[in-house]
Amino acid sequence: LLTALESRGEIYAALTDPNHEYWLDLPQARGAVRELQLFRVRQAIPALFAAWERFSRENFVRLLQVVSIHSFRYTVIGGLNPSALETAYHQTAKAILEGHATTPREAYGRMRSVAVDDVKFQQDFAVATFETGGQKKKLVRYLLARLESRLPGSVVIDPETDPGTIEHILPENPSEAWESSIPPARWDSAIYRLGNLAFLEGPVNREIGNREFGAKRESYETSPYGLTRRIAELAPEEWTREHIEKRQQELARLAVSRKRLAKRLPLRAPTGTRRTRTSRRLVGSPGESRA
Repeated sequence: LLTALESRGEIYAALTDPNHEYWLDLPQARGAVRELQLFRVRQAIPALFAAWERFSRENFVRLLQVVSIHSFRYTVIGGLNPSALETAYHQTAKAILEGHATTPREAYGRMRSVAVDDVKFQQDFAVATFETGGQKKKLVRYLLARLESRLPGSVVIDPETDPGTIEHILPENPSEAWESSIPPARWDSAIYRLGNLAFLEGPVNREIGNREFGAKRESYETSPYGLTRRIAELAPEEWTREHIEKRQQELARLAVSRKRLAKRLPLRAPTGTRRTRTSRRLVGSPGESRA
């Protein structure tokens, strides 16, 4: 089965290139393709090959978006066993080709054994740690941009074009001034917690460097990024491990605060309806409907 599916070279090329000509007529697929590249997910390729062959193009895109959400929860945040994911996607591909899964909802049903529900996702998100160098930098920018875009009244941020830079509240190279707030023995475990990371304008980020929190806080108060401004509200005097923990818990709650994708899976959007790509990314669940 896998050999037969992998012979479809053109769709494979398209699934590894968000700018491929296939997506000229399916621009809504580009975001999910770009995300799968960012997440470095390959296990879903057989299922997506099968869906391309058997589903309508609209339903293919819907499944592609579900796979992106599922992969983010399972792989990026959960760090779970990739072999189990490979088995589930292989079974999904088989079900699609044999006509046992004819809609995105039915295809997702074949993945439920490895689905990550909201409770598990929020728990995993609340303890996530991401280094910010190399390829990981793009992933952290993606996370911060999507979370920022979830704030009420915010605008959608494109992590690839937004000029914001990654700020480490507790700096990567803390000065002695930080020792009274966070013991040096705890620095390594705190610096790359997601709760310690934020978007900040590049010039401001360079200016404040590794200064003490009081000096940084003034810049956070006037930042154009809502989540960054909240840091000043959360910690009016100092930045401690407790503040990092509390902020990350808040980010985890923000990451699951939305209606779930399953409500839309079998339906065609009404004419004229506009959906922002962000509302379906990162924070979504491909699982059951929320009451």
